[in-house]
Amino acid sequence: MNIGVGLLALFFITILVGFYIPMVSNSESELSDRAFYKKDPDLIAVYTGDSGRIEFAMDQALKYKTSKVLISGVYSANSVQTLLSQQKVSTEALSLDPNRIEIDHVAKNTIENVISTFHYLRNNPTYKKVLIISNDYHIMRIRLIVEEIRTKKDHFEFYYKGIPTDYWSVRNIKILYTEVIKYFKAWGFLLLWDKDSLGSSNPIEGV
Repeated sequence: MNIGVGLLALFFITILVGFYIPMVSNSESELSDRAFYKKDPDLIAVYTGDSGRIEFAMDQALKYKTSKVLISGVYSANSVQTLLSQQKVSTEALSLDPNRIEIDHVAKNTIENVISTFHYLRNNPTYKKVLIISNDYHIMRIRLIVEEIRTKKDHFEFYYKGIPTDYWSVRNIKILYTEVIKYFKAWGFLLLWDKDSLGSSNPIEGV
């Protein structure tokens, strides 16, 4: 009986978190719009994974003309030029100054994306305001990881912008609830994670 109640509670918690995740992204996106009204972030960081992220980030780079761009989680054979040529970016975005764009070939999961972002920022301490871009279902987990990795010495300001998802699609609902599981997995991992392992090349697969 107690097991059944526990499973039922877990089911309802999972459903509620699934509803909450897009709400968090909407709230964070509104906050970033206010923060960057008539001013540019120092860095736009986009994490590869699902389609549309790089295209959206390039549109933001066109909007924020002085921002540097970090694309994290890029296949090692790709340069900036080859990467952008493979995406559905606009002709205007293809003409962006490649010196504005940095790519990270190391990260293979979200924790490593965040670690790479912190490494980049710590090597470029003049960058203070950071806009992180991903799909809306991904934002809450990214924020969790950022806040866990951040140290007292890190005076960076993080903002988030989620790419809206159509949740009338069965595929996207499956992605959303897969993300709920990944969120709980990341939360549990971070509770036990030794921050001294920050430089690890692959902290955990799939987190």
